[in-house]
Amino acid sequence: MHGSLELCQDYALKLNAPPDVDVWVAPPALYTQRLIDSVRVPIKVGVQDIHWEQKGACTGELAPSMLSDIGASFAIVGHSERRAQFAETDQIVAQKCRACVVAGVIPVVCVGESLKERESGVAESVVWDQVNSVLSKCDSFMPQQVVFAYEPIWAIGTGVVANPEDAEGMQNHVRSMISSMTDLDAEQIRILYGGSVKIENAPALVAQQNVDGFLVGGASLEVDDFQRICQIASGD
Repeated sequence: MHGSLELCQDYALKLNAPPDVDVWVAPPALYTQRLIDSVRVPIKVGVQDIHWEQKGACTGELAPSMLSDIGASFAIVGHSERRAQFAETDQIVAQKCRACVVAGVIPVVCVGESLKERESGVAESVVWDQVNSVLSKCDSFMPQQVVFAYEPIWAIGTGVVANPEDAEGMQNHVRSMISSMTDLDAEQIRILYGGSVKIENAPALVAQQNVDGFLVGGASLEVDDFQRICQIASGD
């Protein structure tokens, strides 16, 4: 629950997306339409969460089909905060992913392990279960229809920094899972990294072979910082 109308206006006025970088922005849902209407550069706008039903008695929720109505392109699903604070299971996340694909909305599916799970040696198993649930539910999609984002929970707001090798190792694991479990060309599926990405660590992270981009959190609250990270992703 960060951001404001003023921040959205700053994005609309200041953001200058590098031509060779796909820039996606997910403001609080209340400001989605405003950003879509006012942004001056070719970016995709989406939301931070979505429901798994296209319509029904789900007061306060957003349906994937509603996003298509206003020109929104994507929805983040399975963010670690949603999993922890709202008890979203792998099955719920998979349902949301499928609903997005059906509605023509791109789900950005977050996966990742906690510090306890990592220290216990079950990190790859945890992420395997998360990815498997999605692939089992969404058994037919094109590579461009789904994006995965690895967010190591232990590196988000904890003071513990994930090194580039940590990111590369799990990103490669996710890609290998997709390749082994589907007939898709896993190299064509985008796998983002989302563990406290900042200007300082972005260059080393983007240099990793299996890091296709970033899911930027706190650094996106400053337009100039986000802009710089986009430039780094462009190789500038």
